[in-house]
Amino acid sequence: MGGCPPRAACDTLSGVSLSDESVTLPVSSVSDGIEFEETFPEAQTEPVAEPTPAPQPAPRLSVVRPEPAAEPTASQFQEQLERRMAEAEALVKQTIERLRRDEDKRLTEWIQSRREEEGRRLARWADEQRATTPRLERRAIRDDVVTRLEEALREWQERFEERQRISDEERRRAWRTDLERALARQLPVGEHVVAPARADRSPLASAVAAATSARDLARIVHGAGAETTKTSAFALALHQEGSEDVVYRYRLAVDDEVGTFLRAEVLDDSAASPVAHADSWLRAQRVARVGTRNVTVHTAQLAIRAADRTIGVLTLQTEATPIADTALPRIAELVRLVAPRLAELRDAGNFRGA
Repeated sequence: MGGCPPRAACDTLSGVSLSDESVTLPVSSVSDGIEFEETFPEAQTEPVAEPTPAPQPAPRLSVVRPEPAAEPTASQFQEQLERRMAEAEALVKQTIERLRRDEDKRLTEWIQSRREEEGRRLARWADEQRATTPRLERRAIRDDVVTRLEEALREWQERFEERQRISDEERRRAWRTDLERALARQLPVGEHVVAPARADRSPLASAVAAATSARDLARIVHGAGAETTKTSAFALALHQEGSEDVVYRYRLAVDDEVGTFLRAEVLDDSAASPVAHADSWLRAQRVARVGTRNVTVHTAQLAIRAADRTIGVLTLQTEATPIADTALPRIAELVRLVAPRLAELRDAGNFRGA
């Protein structure tokens, strides 16, 4: 079976409704019903191709340079400068005014805060004054009591020092008397007196004047010192006239390990030693190994002077305990007593006696 041929455009019916605007037909020639018409469109012609536009050339870029600005004239430049200066001056005035206002504000706030702080401080001070008034009265009373106590203490101390001075003088006279008696008992039998005896001469002065050698005077000083303090070693050195060497030294030590150690020790008692130029006692201490034990050795040295000349050095050494401060002045007084006679015997060369 073959298909039907396609319809042509001319064979197609088209129907449209008739409106009131349609052509009016006589009523007698139509029956009642819906009217419609058929039309047959004309055959379509081939579309005509529009002509293709010719290609346009690509656009070209071009640089457009602005016209150079005209150079400002001197008057224009002056006007611009004045305008800018006026603007800057106005800005500066604005800034200064703002800073002044800020500074005034800060100053006002600071004054207000200081005023409040001072008010609080004054209030606290007033409260403290009201609270401390009784305390000040008590302090005044206490200061008065303290002043009176200090005055009473000072008076008592003066009276005590006076009694102590008198007591020291009495004890010194008693000690000197006892020392002279002890020296008198220690004088060897048959000892002759070099200087003429006087009725008012004490036994100690007589013993010193009767000494015929530096060794005798050293024994007198040692015996008198033994009445005051106990020593482990004793040494009396005499310097050679016009030299720093020691021309004679008398030594005595206890008979034990410490004494053996001290006898072998080298003493610094020459004319070049520090003690030879000192005005008072020089004291020192050290720890020494003696046998199997450690021993603390205390040393006290005194320059022997006669007529403002240093003629020798006295050395005292003790074990464990230093020489008491009250004993040293008595021994120094004894040294001053024997120093002139010791200088005479040294100058005469009498060191060991007959």
